[in-house]
Order: sequence, then C-alpha cells, then structure tokens
Amino acid sequence: MKTRLLNYWNGLTPTGRARLVLGCALAVVALFLLFAPKPWMVEASPGARVSVGYCVKVYSWWGGAVALAGLAALIATARWWMRPLPAAVLQPTEAERATLARRTPRWFWPLVGAAMLITAVAGYQRLGFSLWDDEIYNLRRFVHGDYRLKDDGTAEFRERSWRTTLQDYRKPNNHILHSVMARAAVGAWKMFRDPAGPPFSETAFRVPAFLFGIASVGGLAWLLKELALARAGVLAAFLLAMHPWHLRYASEGRGYSMVLFLLPVLLVCWLRAMRTGRWRWWIATGAVQFALLYAYPATAYPVLGLNIVTFGLLLARRPLQVAPWVPAGRWLVSGAVAAMAFVWLFLPCVPQ
Repeated sequence: MKTRLLNYWNGLTPTGRARLVLGCALAVVALFLLFAPKPWMVEASPGARVSVGYCVKVYSWWGGAVALAGLAALIATARWWMRPLPAAVLQPTEAERATLARRTPRWFWPLVGAAMLITAVAGYQRLGFSLWDDEIYNLRRFVHGDYRLKDDGTAEFRERSWRTTLQDYRKPNNHILHSVMARAAVGAWKMFRDPAGPPFSETAFRVPAFLFGIASVGGLAWLLKELALARAGVLAAFLLAMHPWHLRYASEGRGYSMVLFLLPVLLVCWLRAMRTGRWRWWIATGAVQFALLYAYPATAYPVLGLNIVTFGLLLARRPLQVAPWVPAGRWLVSGAVAAMAFVWLFLPCVPQ
C-alpha cells in the first residue's frame, strides 16, 4: 500500500501534487463546516456581553468558509502559480555569488553564541521571580486557572480549558501562541511536581518566552549576517543581550520575546525568497508571518508593510530580473495560506 501511494505521488506533476495537498486540506475544512454548529442555528447568550462559546461557534464556521473558498481558488489556479522559474533564475545570482564569496567568518557564530549565553545567564536568574500584573492575569485566565470561594467558604480550583487558552479574547491580553506553549510547559512541570508543593511554577511558565528571548539574539545577528554585515551582527548581538529591556522581555511570561525572534527570522526568509524565488523560502516566509500574527496580532503593521514592499519590488522585477508573475504567484499563495489559517483560528477572537 505504501509503495503504491509513493508510486502514485511520484507519477503526479508538480501541479497535481499541489492540488492533491490542497484538496486534502479542503476536505478537512469541508468536514468541519459540515459537522460544526451552523451560525444561523446558534442562539446568542442572554445579556449584553457575548460569550466565548457563542463567538467560537459562529465565527469559527465563517472562518472555515473563508478558508474553503480560498483553498478552492488556489486549486483552480494551481497551473498558474505552480509554473517553474526560468532556468536563468535557478542559477546563482550575483547576490548569491557575492554571499558565497563572503563566507561566514569562523568567529561569527562562536561570538554570537557567547552573546546568547549572556542572555541565558542573566535571564535565568529572573525566572523564579514573582509574577507581575500581566503575567498573573495571563496565568490565571488563559494558561493555568485560579481559585474561587464556594458558598460554604472552601476554595475550589478552576482549571482553564483549551478553548479558553486558544480563543478567549475578551481582554486582548492573550498572546495565544505563547499561552499554548506556556500551558504545555506548566503541564509538563505538573507531571513531576510535589503534590504537597505549589500548584504552578513561575520558572516553567516563563521557559518558552525565555528560550525565544535567547534565540532572538541569534536571530538579529543572523539577519545582519544575511545583509553581509557579520561584524555588525556580532556587535548587535552583544548590545541586545545586555539591553535591560530585552533582559526583561526575555524572562517575562508574555509573547514579546517571540516577536523579537520572529521579526528578524521573517526578514531573513523574505530576503532569500526575493533573491532566489524558491518555494521553500516563500513557504517559510508565510509560516513565520502566521506565527508572528498568532503570537501578537499588533505585528500586522510590519507584516502588512513588508507585503506592500514585496508587491512593489516584484512589479519592478527586483531583485529577480525576470517577469514578476512567477515569484508573485508564490508570494501570493504562501501569504494566502498563512492568512487563511490565521483568519480561521483568530476570527472568533475579533468580536470579543
């Protein structure tokens, strides 16, 4: 069976493979729309405040409908955006040759690693500190839960559901991607905790943000190295590692350190996509854009600005000196898939 499926896959054209993958995704979305509650059949909760459950039932369906229409459009137009790049583009460009000629200095990554180590050592000392206001709110409302007094005077712990973690946005203080990772980290810690000890760990709650904070130092250096500024990359890494505001966000249980890491990584992927036009870099660009928006929706401003610049450069045929429609198709598809995934997941949060 496995051999038969592999032979079938190998026998497909690139366009056929793309349509098969998108068709499977479309089938999943169609099944969701078929079995999920229909918006016109969901009754609004009494009172002026709309409940999370109501928003999820109504707007998840509409988000899925948007994704279904988008996938259908991509399947119908696959022959256009799956066209191969011209043979001349597949050869190393002048920029790529210049990049290869400027090989990464041997001292670059060891020095960047030293800067990341500074962040790790300094930030580790703050992981066990008490939580401040936004962290406490995030832990109680979206990640862990809180205690409530019952009528008989006893305290009862109310654990938050995964629906709350993923889709409660009544106060826009939920950095969803971080909340998911923090909940996984706290859940893993609970498996080994002392039952007589505290119900949560500040360190476990902050570990995901801490790891992204360390990685953000390397991400900034990587971006500057990609721009042929290796020395500036090392200097920037040390400056960022020692910056007090970066130290705070690198050891704070919020999604800001994810943004500090993902923004330079987005620009690296985008630069390589624009220079080469290859699918893997356009897909990476779309994936990082989705992660940025899901971690912190206010990053819509740099994401939108980057896409406006991309459109202008593709029309100007820069840096690829070829007709713009082939790389433009790849840009549109990768961005559209990322946008559909984000809309489907985040649309229930908007009316809250």
